[in-house]
Amino acid sequence: PWPNPLACLPRTRPSMLAGHRIHMDEDYEQWYRGLARKDRKDAGRSWRLFSAMQNSDFMRARDVGTARSVLDLIEHEQRRRLHSLGEAYRLDEKENGNFYRALVTHADPACQAIVTALTIDGTPIAGLLSLGSGTSCIMLRVAFSEGPWEKAAPGRLLIERTMRALHQDGYRTFDLGIGDYRYKRQFDPERVALLSVTRSLSVRGLPHSSGVWAKAQVRKSPVIERWARRLKSYATG
Repeated sequence: PWPNPLACLPRTRPSMLAGHRIHMDEDYEQWYRGLARKDRKDAGRSWRLFSAMQNSDFMRARDVGTARSVLDLIEHEQRRRLHSLGEAYRLDEKENGNFYRALVTHADPACQAIVTALTIDGTPIAGLLSLGSGTSCIMLRVAFSEGPWEKAAPGRLLIERTMRALHQDGYRTFDLGIGDYRYKRQFDPERVALLSVTRSLSVRGLPHSSGVWAKAQVRKSPVIERWARRLKSYATG
């Protein structure tokens, strides 16, 4: 693989986040049997609970209209959840929203949007947006709506069903993205170290980028970080 040129920029530093990558060989079931017994049982139970619901199904969007409807579900449910936690939600801001809508609207053979969903009576109740390139797929956004299907852990179930379907289409590497959530650990991914870089695009951005860099330098030394915390507590106390 080609080296990432962004990693060569000045002030690039190790990120506090990490990727979660899964590599499979030709036999999906062999990989599946390699998961922890409890995690396999939980996954099987989730599928039985969901498939027992009337007119339940897994589907992959094959047209723009269906993909957009699933993306609308993801956006709505992510907004609802974060607001319920008292956190800010930025992905539906104009620029961000347009970016994700362009992903599912404009076909790109080199890096195609993959939209999958769990449905009840043909209506999406859980959606997943991924990007596929070659034999690799990265999962970007997943969300599900409230309802009786929540007992089936629809988010985790949708990820497993998507990997199963895409494996049949030739995909062999899956990245569950950043965020160290329990449902990701149930798939036993490889933790992938990431790098982070903050660049100012104008003079106005220099204070912020310099502050980010300074904090990263402080974190490199436990002694300096401890003193920095003390100074901060004195200043705010």
